[in-house]
Amino acid sequence: MKDKTPMSREEETLKSIARQANPSPSFTNELEKKLMNAHKPEKTGFFSFGQIASTAGWAIGLAALTLAFIWVIRSIAPQPKPQPAAGDTPAPQETRAAPTPSGAAYKRYGQTLYLQAELPASPTEASVYNYLPEQPATLESARALAAQFGMEGAVYKFPSETASLAKDFLVVDGERHLHVRSDQYFQYYYYPRYAAAVNSQTPPVNAEAVIEDFLQSHGFDFPHRIQPSEIYGGYVAVPLTPDGHILCYEYFKCAGLHFQFDEQGVIYYIDGILPKYELIGQYGIISAEEALKLYIDPALTGNPNATMGSIEGMHSPTPTFQTWLRARPLDQTLTLYGYLNSVPSAEGGAPLVTFDGYTATGNTADIPAEY
Repeated sequence: MKDKTPMSREEETLKSIARQANPSPSFTNELEKKLMNAHKPEKTGFFSFGQIASTAGWAIGLAALTLAFIWVIRSIAPQPKPQPAAGDTPAPQETRAAPTPSGAAYKRYGQTLYLQAELPASPTEASVYNYLPEQPATLESARALAAQFGMEGAVYKFPSETASLAKDFLVVDGERHLHVRSDQYFQYYYYPRYAAAVNSQTPPVNAEAVIEDFLQSHGFDFPHRIQPSEIYGGYVAVPLTPDGHILCYEYFKCAGLHFQFDEQGVIYYIDGILPKYELIGQYGIISAEEALKLYIDPALTGNPNATMGSIEGMHSPTPTFQTWLRARPLDQTLTLYGYLNSVPSAEGGAPLVTFDGYTATGNTADIPAEY
């Protein structure tokens, strides 16, 4: 039975370092050459020169290995942190208070609001209008709007976005699609560009001029104002009321024609919201200064819990998403997975079969007219 004496902590450390030592190839080759040259089989006495050289070579190798151990130990050993001299105290980090915004400060629900704009001199009266309900699109109205866009394609019955309407109409003329819901709403788009646009592109510098030319050339001659769309990107041609104002809803959505541009600065999408209304009458309104006071302190209205009369909203900026397009050779077979859809014709023709929105051609006779 052999007595196994446990190794000390220092021995374990040295053996661990020896296993991690990795001398450079040039050092190993040079040492090997020296050892081979030092080894001579001839003997010239009790101690041969070869043995002495071999012993010297081993000594040199051991010395070099020892130096490598010392270098490894120094490199992996934790370095002591410099200590400040006696009597020295570390300088405290400088803290700066947040700058106070400019403008008049108001307290509201425990928060401080700052007014950084001049209150507008609003009129004392405003017009009130009555919204007229939508009239569902017909085949004739869809055809008429398509002609306004210069489209002569087939017309199909399309599932309606509104529960109150049975069917919408879809006019397809090549890559151009026109979805008509009613006399107040439509969508016009180039489908390949519309499907490829993952986010709103930066409009061209002459976007307003391009929109103005489009409106005039397509018969949209209503009084309007062209302005950027803050949340949806692109631009909106907003129609003006008889007294020169625009119609907007909550969440930054305004009535009008919303234009989107592709990377080449070409209009590829129009969202048309053109509400119809009738004038009810003129009514007095409070000033902007009085409205601000009621907003800061709702108790002035007589109801401390009153929230009617004010709409709050916020949104974050929309960044440009990075996309990657993989180019594939034309002679390569691809297997695609997507949604197959079929809508019937509104004129008694063949149904429109689409694959993920793209028009499908080929053997489509077995696909139902409404799928």
